[in-house]
Amino acid sequence: MYHIAIVEDSPEESKRLEDCVARYAEETGTDMRATVFSRAAPFLSKYNSQFDVVFLDIQLPDMNGIEIAKRVREKDSTVVIIFVTHLAQYAIRGYEVNAMDYVIKPMEYSAFRLKMQRAIIRCQREAQSYITFSNNNHYVRLKASELKYVEIFRHSILYHTCFGDYTAYGTLSKVEAELPKHGFFRCGSSFIINLRYVDRINGSEVVIGDVQIPISRTRRKELISAYHAFYGDLDGDSG
Repeated sequence: MYHIAIVEDSPEESKRLEDCVARYAEETGTDMRATVFSRAAPFLSKYNSQFDVVFLDIQLPDMNGIEIAKRVREKDSTVVIIFVTHLAQYAIRGYEVNAMDYVIKPMEYSAFRLKMQRAIIRCQREAQSYITFSNNNHYVRLKASELKYVEIFRHSILYHTCFGDYTAYGTLSKVEAELPKHGFFRCGSSFIINLRYVDRINGSEVVIGDVQIPISRTRRKELISAYHAFYGDLDGDSG
């Protein structure tokens, strides 16, 4: 599902955008959900990298759209930002916050569809290197490269990252399906590791930092092959 934020103080314009989202979802068969905010403050206070696309009015009563986007970028470097404005000249500064594009009010569906198609393509590209999950009722968007290993423990999924640990509900098989195919390896029924952080392989264990992770006997040979292939690819990229 794609989560869309509409930050717009005009009820007419926000309703128009909601209708465009609903129409696009129906026409393309894309699973989408729109959330509307009429002010910057509630949007920013609740923002936690849970949106894929943000349609952002560039002139809100309580804050300028550029300033809002700057605050969003402090938390989320990948969310697609599309400014909504009456005059294109106001959206030119969008490059400062890596905005993808802008649309002119009043919104026409043909223009919306074109922008949304581009936004979905960008989201799909980003999804290849990010994973998203719910942690204590908050969405967490995590770079796959920052994930050291994942384990299932007492029916919970534990994400061990460079910046700390997160707990979520789910299955290890679902996590495995969401992670990039290259660079991650499932050691058995309980662990998926990021090969980038493997310090060494000792017999039936993988060592990541001070953690020893068991390797299924049937998967050890495949792990060693994947490990050497991964580091061979890294060496090739460095040249």
